[in-house]
Amino acid sequence: MDGNQHPIESVRMRCRYTSEVYLKPGEQVVSKVFDSTLFDHLDSTWDFKVGPSPSSTWLTFSVDFGFKSPLYRSVAAVFFEEVVQRMMAAFEGRCKVVYGASSLTKKPANARQVHKPLTARA
Repeated sequence: MDGNQHPIESVRMRCRYTSEVYLKPGEQVVSKVFDSTLFDHLDSTWDFKVGPSPSSTWLTFSVDFGFKSPLYRSVAAVFFEEVVQRMMAAFEGRCKVVYGASSLTKKPANARQVHKPLTARA
């Protein structure tokens, strides 16, 4: 478990939150936010599976979040796709630095699917 501070800045909105990160080496990373004035909840999971070719890995990333404020929900709906794209680009960029270029063909950015509606959890 590791407590990390993560700043978020967009549309003149600034928030800090603390997350607990849990690691199952070689399998999964789970992050759960607590101590946030912005999020009701923010949970992310990174699952790693053996890929189709030697030294490759399939990655599944999921995120579940809800905002405490209806105003934040409205603003987030406008910028959601941009935030997802930035998160994926940052992850992929770091992987390239650490592990080198991918040996797999990358799907076009518009091929990514978002399955989570922007609604608050009751």
